[in-house]
Amino acid sequence: IAREIIPPPPPLPPVEVPETTEGFLLYIKDIVRENGEITSTGNLYIKNTQSKSEMQLTGYSGTYIIRNPSFSNNGKEVIYTSNISGLWQVYIISKDRFVGNASQGVVINNGNNHPYAALSPDDRHIVYVEEDSNGNTRLFSYNRISLTKGIVCNVRDLVIKDVEFINNGLVSFIGVYNGIQDIYTVGLDGTNLTNLTNNTAITPQYGRLTFGNVNTLFYAKRVYTGFGY
Repeated sequence: IAREIIPPPPPLPPVEVPETTEGFLLYIKDIVRENGEITSTGNLYIKNTQSKSEMQLTGYSGTYIIRNPSFSNNGKEVIYTSNISGLWQVYIISKDRFVGNASQGVVINNGNNHPYAALSPDDRHIVYVEEDSNGNTRLFSYNRISLTKGIVCNVRDLVIKDVEFINNGLVSFIGVYNGIQDIYTVGLDGTNLTNLTNNTAITPQYGRLTFGNVNTLFYAKRVYTGFGY
């Protein structure tokens, strides 16, 4: 009796194992501040906390700022913004490669300033602030898969100063309206803009927003006491 020979199933595609950033520190050297604001920085570095080895990621020179560097979720890339080129631009670089000039790693380059940016937890989307020549700001999203962008927040006279993902569909940012700073959230699709803090005075002022875990934000703030911050 002839038997039907059933071929074995095709092999499964290899599973991409994310790299880990556990035990690594990402930092900027030589930060200079005036009245609490960063006016210049040095280059970007990674340190292995176990071996104590240090690797320099950028080789910029002159006067510039590197702002808000962070690892991608898969541990392979680093995102930051910098004005090293003369414009604020968004950079994504490999955590294992040295970047020697201002043109390497630029993600979005349309002639406008992009002073703040963040990468989604699934590494598929970038949200970034775009500032025109009049100082007006808008918040955009950029899909790294389809290479398309969309508007996330465009409110007249609302100045957007920082941005961070809370989850893949929800973005937080610091907004300044009539001199008052607040922390806002908005959907990546531009829906449900929400003021979380509803301040009524010109203080407090907020520092960098940092994603903690699901639905959690860490942030620094300072309050004016009448004599200083």
